[in-house]
Amino acid sequence: MKHIRLLIILSTILISASLFAETLSDITLLKNKFYQAKPELKPAIANQISVLLRNTDPKEAYNYAEQAYKLSLTFKDTLQAALSLKNMGIVFFFTGDYTQAESHYLRALTLYEKIRNDEGISACEHNIGFIYQEKGEYDKALKLYQKSLNHAIEQRDPVSISGSLTNIGITYNYTGNISKALYYFKVSYQIDHWLNDIDGQIFNLNNIGTIYLNLGKLDYAIQYFNQILPLSEKQENWYEKGKCLHNLGAIYSLKNMNIRAYNYLQKALIIREEIEDKSGLMKTLYILGKVLHKLNHPEKENEMYLQALKIAEELDDKREMANVLATIGENLLDRNNPKAALDYLIQAKNIALKINSLAELSLIYEQLVYAYSALNQYDSANIYLEKSKFLTDSISVDEAIIEQPEQAKKSKIKTDNNGKNLFIRFFETDYILYALLILSSFGMIYALYFRTINRTHTH
Repeated sequence: MKHIRLLIILSTILISASLFAETLSDITLLKNKFYQAKPELKPAIANQISVLLRNTDPKEAYNYAEQAYKLSLTFKDTLQAALSLKNMGIVFFFTGDYTQAESHYLRALTLYEKIRNDEGISACEHNIGFIYQEKGEYDKALKLYQKSLNHAIEQRDPVSISGSLTNIGITYNYTGNISKALYYFKVSYQIDHWLNDIDGQIFNLNNIGTIYLNLGKLDYAIQYFNQILPLSEKQENWYEKGKCLHNLGAIYSLKNMNIRAYNYLQKALIIREEIEDKSGLMKTLYILGKVLHKLNHPEKENEMYLQALKIAEELDDKREMANVLATIGENLLDRNNPKAALDYLIQAKNIALKINSLAELSLIYEQLVYAYSALNQYDSANIYLEKSKFLTDSISVDEAIIEQPEQAKKSKIKTDNNGKNLFIRFFETDYILYALLILSSFGMIYALYFRTINRTHTH
C-alpha cells in the first residue's frame, strides 16, 4: 500500500517531455535573435537568455532580466514582466541578497496572481519558501513548499515537483529529520533522471552526498560527489561545481587529509568568489577555518571565521551564525578559556533555539557541558548533558534507508512487461486521476508521508 501511494503521486509527474541541455551556442543564437527581433518579442527572448546565464554569469543574467522587465512594461506584457521579476529575484538569491530576492519574488507573485498563472504562482511560492529556509524560518518554508508542490501536481509539472520535493528534503535535513530528507532527495533524483535533467541530477547528487557526509559515511559521499564534477563541467554549472568542491574538501578534512582538503576548498573559494555566491563563500570560509585549525594556523583560522560570521550576519543566515559562534566557542575551550567560550556558546544556543535547528543544538549542548564543567558549574553541565542525549536520539537516522551509492546510481524507473513506464501506466486510468483529485483536497503532501524515511531548485 505504501508503494501504491508513491505511484499515485509520481503518476502525475512523468508526463512532460524531456528537458535538453542548453549550450553556449544556444545563448549566442538567442542573443542574435534578441537584437534582430521585433520589439514586442524581445522581453520573452531576454528572459530566456537570463535563465541560461544565471549559473555562469549572474551579472549578465540580471541585465537581460532587467531589459526584459522594462520592455514588458512598455508593451504591457504582464506575463513577461512577472517572469523577469522572478528571474531577477533568482540572481539576487544566487548572489546572497535575500532581501532583494524576496522583494522581487513577491512582486512577481502579485503579477502572476493578477493573470491567474498557476505555474508562476507555484514557482514564486517555492522560491520564497527557499528564502525562509535559508533564514532558518523552517515552518514557513515547509508550508510554502507544500503549497507549491500541490500547485505543481495539479499542473502536472515534473520540474517544479522535483524542485519542491528537494527543498522539502533540505528543510527536513536542517531540522534534523535526516531519514525524511534522504527519502525526498532520492525521489526528486529519480524524477530528474527520468527527465534527463542533468542540472537537477547534479543538485540531488550533491544533497544525497551531503547526507552521507553528515552521517559519517565518507566513502559513500565521495562516490556521489565524484559523479558531480564531470557533469558540472559539462553543464558549465559553476554554482554546483563550487558546492561539490566544498563538500569534497569537507570530507578530506574529516579524513585528516588536510592538505588535500585545503586544495579543494581553495578551488571552491575561487569559484564562489567569481560567481559572487555569498552564501557558498561563507560556508567555504567556515570549513577552511576548521582545516587551518588542524594545520595549526590560528591567526588565519580566526580570520576565516570572522569573515564567515560577517557574511552570515549580512545574509541574516542564523544557522551559519550559530555554527560559527559555536566553533569560536569550541576553540576558546581548546585554549583553556571556558569563560569566554561560554559567551559565544550561549549566543550560538539562543540562535539555534530560535530557528529550531536540532542538529546544531545537539553539538552546542555538548560544548556547553564541557564549558560548565571547566568552570566547576556541574549542575548546569548535567542539564545540558541530558539535553544533548535527548537531541541525539531525536535526530537519529533509520539505517534501513541507507543504501550503497552504486545502488542509487544504477537504479532505474520500473517498467511493465511491455516496457511501459509503470508510473505512466497508473496515470492512464481515469480512476487514478479521480483518486488524485480527491487526495489533493485532503492535502497531497501527506501522501508522501510514509516510511520514516535538497534543488535548491529555484524556478
